[in-house]
Amino acid sequence: RDVTAEHRREVLNEHYLYALFNSMPIPLTVRDASTNEIISANQAFLDLIGYVLDEIVGAAPPFPFWDPDEDKTTGFEQPGTVVRRVYRRKDGRPLPVEVLSHGIPGDDGTSALLLGVVTDMSEKRRLDQQLVQSGKLAAIGELAAGVAHEINNPLFGILGLTEFLLKEIEPESKAHQRLELIQQTGLEIKEIVRALLDFARENAEERHVVALDDVIR
Repeated sequence: RDVTAEHRREVLNEHYLYALFNSMPIPLTVRDASTNEIISANQAFLDLIGYVLDEIVGAAPPFPFWDPDEDKTTGFEQPGTVVRRVYRRKDGRPLPVEVLSHGIPGDDGTSALLLGVVTDMSEKRRLDQQLVQSGKLAAIGELAAGVAHEINNPLFGILGLTEFLLKEIEPESKAHQRLELIQQTGLEIKEIVRALLDFARENAEERHVVALDDVIR
């Protein structure tokens, strides 16, 4: 009776530990330390690679979920190593990961099992690319704002002088038509400058209520 009760407790403990292992949200694998064969993996790992447990249990390097170019000799030197790999999901999609190995000692004190903690790096890589892209856009915005301001200064002078000249020349003359063309071209450039400033998230014009007597003074 005592032996049976002890056996039941062992079975329950094993069942409890496996349920705990399988419910972990972090992808985990368990490998034999001497052969590197996969003994088990939790559901989070199976969801990551798209395989079922029976398809990977007993597999040795190169594993079926590895990219074909992966080196099967690296990453197994000793527990505690971190290696970056490219997994290949069952649907063919590449998946960059980082694998940290932890040794689980046996009765003699040496590592009998290797626990692999897998981190999906694809989301981090996407965020890094977004940060780089944001930095590039910010730099382009600053450049656009600087160019726009440099163009605005002489452009306002050209448009102002053109306005004065139009008032001094006969309306139907060739010179008047040419000045109108200069004015129209200048106004088109002004719109381009405003578009640049809008892109740089700066306002080319700011309108708000002011006291006229302060402006006149």
